[in-house]
Amino acid sequence: MRSVNAGVIGLGIGEQHALGYAHASGCRLVGLCDRSRQKLNQVSAQYDSIIATTRWQELIDDNRVNLVSIASCDGDHAEQTMAALRSGKSVFVEKPLCLLEKHAEHISRLLDENPKLKITSNLILRKCPRFIELKEMIEDGCLGKLFSIEGDYNYGRLWKITEGWRGKIESYSGIFGGGVHIIDLFLWLTREKVEEVFSYGNNICSDGSGFNNNDYIVSVLKFKSGINAKISVSLGCVFPHFHRLSV
Repeated sequence: MRSVNAGVIGLGIGEQHALGYAHASGCRLVGLCDRSRQKLNQVSAQYDSIIATTRWQELIDDNRVNLVSIASCDGDHAEQTMAALRSGKSVFVEKPLCLLEKHAEHISRLLDENPKLKITSNLILRKCPRFIELKEMIEDGCLGKLFSIEGDYNYGRLWKITEGWRGKIESYSGIFGGGVHIIDLFLWLTREKVEEVFSYGNNICSDGSGFNNNDYIVSVLKFKSGINAKISVSLGCVFPHFHRLSV
């Protein structure tokens, strides 16, 4: 089995990526990157013989790296993913993969041109015991024939949107940044693709904060079989961070 030599870009949640690679069988953590020299020094000090750089391109270009783990800000994911694929590296990228359709199409072409490369993300709710149990109940027929599925992505931490890096991204999307977890559950549980989507959004919760995108979105989805779905994403609610789902 080929050894995986991983490099991590972005040491917020990426610090956990690094820890995972360092302890995974058949894997070796070889490089770290963060724009903050202080954060980079803090994390890299925990590992021996590690590449430590504030320049993400330097990590991607290093021949010792064959897997790039991208945990940077959402607006940087597309550029870094495309650069890694062009350099012959497989990619683990935090959601969202990208923010624009043209970038998704470009990434798809790069993967078609390099079929040996792999790409994946962290849609981790598929590993949650309650959702695994729900999937088993659906597939065993315990709930009868599925006709409707609803989910809420309640974030409940508005300050991260109005004061943190998310608010500085011109096209930041609550759907891409968090609601994608619920949408992935819809696809996983139904084994179907969506044919139509209709959405509304507003930014009443963040009004006056300088955040110019929707902090609340509600969407209705229609699946090929006729199953209907509804998702709401609330970045400014008073609920704690929770993923509600009903079928």
